[in-house]
Amino acid sequence: MAFFPEYENHDGIALAALLARGEISQADLLRAAQEGMDRYNPALNAVLLRLDAQAACQPLRAGASPWPACRY
Repeated sequence: MAFFPEYENHDGIALAALLARGEISQADLLRAAQEGMDRYNPALNAVLLRLDAQAACQPLRAGASPWPACRY
């Protein structure tokens, strides 16, 4: 993946640790996951419904969404 090439080398626990240490933001992690879906889902057909806009609007641990258009 172009944005976060190390994403595929980590499991969920390691990704959570990167997030906890501040080495990657929630928005960056979401983008990496979305890139993975873009890359692999056409062949796998594992993701049937993408909720990208809703995922981007989920409140962050520190408070409000970084995307002002979100109303959640």
